Amino acid sequence: MMKEWIKLFTLFYSLIRPSLFMIAFISFIMGFYWNDFLLILFEYRFPFFSNIPPLNIILAIFLLGVFSNIINSYIDSMDTDRYAVFFKDYKNVFIENRFNDRYVLATLISLGLLSFYIVYIYNPVLTLFVLSGIIISILYSYYPRCKGIYPFDILLNTLGLFIIPFILGWILHDEIYSIPLDILFGFSLISSSFFILTTMVDYDADKTAGLKTAAIALGLENSAKICLLLIVLGIFISIKYIVQCPQINVFFIPLIMLYIYLNRNPSPYTALRVLKEIIILSILYIVSTILIIL
Repeated sequence: MMKEWIKLFTLFYSLIRPSLFMIAFISFIMGFYWNDFLLILFEYRFPFFSNIPPLNIILAIFLLGVFSNIINSYIDSMDTDRYAVFFKDYKNVFIENRFNDRYVLATLISLGLLSFYIVYIYNPVLTLFVLSGIIISILYSYYPRCKGIYPFDILLNTLGLFIIPFILGWILHDEIYSIPLDILFGFSLISSSFFILTTMVDYDADKTAGLKTAAIALGLENSAKICLLLIVLGIFISIKYIVQCPQINVFFIPLIMLYIYLNRNPSPYTALRVLKEIIILSILYIVSTILIIL
């Protein structure tokens, strides 16, 4: 009985893949609470609960995350994931389980329409962000499968998982022209380095499948160097905020050290290890910051 529950949970988790939602959600929260973040970093004040983001927007982001994962996993099950040696945060359920193509298509249509409707009843203008998310997912995973076309694999990931959610969060409380472009650009570079890192983990499987991702087009060694370069450039562009709140270096210094470690041995295994440690570092930093504030 326990094994059946574990299998069901694993299936459910892999279909949802919470990590995609969490990346987009954190980007959305950064945009929505940016001015509040400055109060936290500078004054250790915690004004969040006076301004809660719309729950239907958060639900729409979650549904789009599931949409993106299902279409990506479904297509990956036909090529790259069949050759995967390492698994980042989930296993592809479409390899071990047979799903009718019509059911998969119906699920994708339902998720897309539901997320569109949820946002439409809140603010019809914001449905443009939903459409953007759906289009990016299709372009990235299905056709023309930009996942295997460098540099579009990194550009679409950065656009869909950081830039668009950040802008969406921002315009819910302020005008779009007031977005701090240095922060948007700086953190876009930092996000891009993370997405290049993920292609290094999948290097062998993607190469066998005939994809030309960032890691394959650049090579593992150059990919590691570019990851480090993007981190440094991103921090430099955002330097005025970092100087004002030096405690954020508790996160950035270990992050740079991890990428230096990656450059010493730029292999898929090292990339996977660095990827996991970045996730742990991020969680520890967020939790510790909240505990200090509380």
